[in-house]
Amino acid sequence: MAQTPTKILYPTNADNWDPAGDMEALARSVHHFVPVANASERNALANDYNPTPARPLYVDRADTGTLERNAGDGWEPIGGGTMLLAEASLSGNVGGGTALTVPPTLRGTFRKYVVEIAASLAGADPLLNLVVRVNGDSGSNYTSHLTARYLDDRIRFQNASSTALPAVGFVGTSAGITRVTYSNRALGSTGLLMWTVEGWADTGTGGGANVVGGGKWSGTSALTSHFTVRTASSSDTWGSGAIARLWGYR
Repeated sequence: MAQTPTKILYPTNADNWDPAGDMEALARSVHHFVPVANASERNALANDYNPTPARPLYVDRADTGTLERNAGDGWEPIGGGTMLLAEASLSGNVGGGTALTVPPTLRGTFRKYVVEIAASLAGADPLLNLVVRVNGDSGSNYTSHLTARYLDDRIRFQNASSTALPAVGFVGTSAGITRVTYSNRALGSTGLLMWTVEGWADTGTGGGANVVGGGKWSGTSALTSHFTVRTASSSDTWGSGAIARLWGYR
């Protein structure tokens, strides 16, 4: 059997006459994306195919619209891209928080998440802590650090270890912006997410502050399912027009 430049096999005049065998060899030499309905069909196909680095398997998932590759060590999305996963209005009492949910079919397929919160709080002067929990985990499994530099050069530090209310930003009486970037060390389930913070908090009459920081969550390993946005007090009240968004990065 000979090969085309793209490594597709084909018989030559020197090969023995074997139509069925030649057609099978040709079909097996073509690497293409197999259409599958969902993860269950994808996984069943992998069990039958037994992919290896020399024989990778490619699928096109109808339920997520994503392309994935398996070379024997699990599934990995192909290509980069950013996807808006969730968006929620923040209104009324903070209560137990508002969940930004990763669609079930996409869980475990992102290397990075960004939670973006554009919000204010009624009566939040001085600035109050903005909190995000991973998978709704209310245990003392977080470490957080924040630094706020005010317009008059005052500096405020906020540090906590083994906390259940990790501060990822500050929020004031006027609308500000907080952007929290969470990094996965690997695709699939994880019990560790690390984050960095950048933002602007506005105190209204007292000016505002640039905010930077970071932290980590170390909890039970699982697929990342949601991020819960709240403050340190359930009785706080969101200001008008507050909104939160969750982005996934591949």
